Amino acid sequence: KVIIMFSIQELRFAQTYPFSSTAKRIVKESDFSLDEVPVEILSRAKVQVIAAAKNTAIDFSSIQSKEVLLNEVLAFPVAKILVGLTKKEELSRKFVAGVASIAKASLDKESNETLFKIAQDLGVKFYLSESKSFFVELPITEYLRAAPRQDFMKLVNQKVSKGKVFLARGIFADFLAGVAQEQLSNSMPKDLTGLPKHFIAVSKELKAELASVEKRIFDSTALGSVKPEFFPSCIAKIYSDVLQGKNLNHAERFNLATFMVAAGMPTEQIIDLYKNTPNFDRKVTSYQVTRLAGKQGGTKYSSSSCSKMQEYNLRLPECPCNTGRIKHPMQHYQRLALKDMKQSKNAVPAPSAAKQTQN
Repeated sequence: KVIIMFSIQELRFAQTYPFSSTAKRIVKESDFSLDEVPVEILSRAKVQVIAAAKNTAIDFSSIQSKEVLLNEVLAFPVAKILVGLTKKEELSRKFVAGVASIAKASLDKESNETLFKIAQDLGVKFYLSESKSFFVELPITEYLRAAPRQDFMKLVNQKVSKGKVFLARGIFADFLAGVAQEQLSNSMPKDLTGLPKHFIAVSKELKAELASVEKRIFDSTALGSVKPEFFPSCIAKIYSDVLQGKNLNHAERFNLATFMVAAGMPTEQIIDLYKNTPNFDRKVTSYQVTRLAGKQGGTKYSSSSCSKMQEYNLRLPECPCNTGRIKHPMQHYQRLALKDMKQSKNAVPAPSAAKQTQN
């Protein structure tokens, strides 16, 4: 019954621009309630969040099913709530940026009437330009509503005259996508108290899936020659916790960073390890990691020995040092890494690794 209320064109438009008045109307007229969210909509909401975590987009251009498109539209507000429940600022940023990116790619292909409709939905005040060189003009204050995310969008790179900014059609589409991103970012739910129980259950499942996704992405793209499977238990636990976005104490942060430095991970990739943790600040984290790595003209910090890890209360019952043969977490890691290298037909043990093992 609900599906035939809307045309395929309306549903596709709402799925592409979930912040539009069309999308909001469809959600409202569908009598959608957060108290009873159908399983298929919860499932699609999870897919939307995971796609954002992977920086991927799902192509719905060839979908002709009204039911599929309607589920996507109804899943969007649910996905916003699930993102909020993860308490991961980086995920929220990716989610919002992903929506804006899809909108921008689509706006470039839309008719002028559609651009004007989106602008109206976003509350943007503009005027058709009398100049043939430009598409629209708008007050400077209006243009500054969206923080420019690329150099070519900065005010200094636009034509400005008598308090107005003159924009070509493509720049106007970029501007609208930026406004949408700004508004969506501000609309992400902050107070999530009193939600139905099924949201809490789904958010727990989602956090586990996101941790797995983050680990696969990080292991395949960022770690390079660093092998997580060779981490001793104490480091493996901290590594797992940071990928899940858990809040690490000072000792955990210090020991993870210094261990990764010793293992040979580039500082930028070490910084990215912490991006899902609560209150992540890239500038502060960058300063701390580069200082620990000795790249600010100071001393390079050494990773902690097993005895120090015990003092920090980070030593685990299954740690290899409990056998008495291992005195340092890095010693365990390098032994396994070297063994793996020697077993590889084409690999030759790196002299630097061999030297570290002797220390």
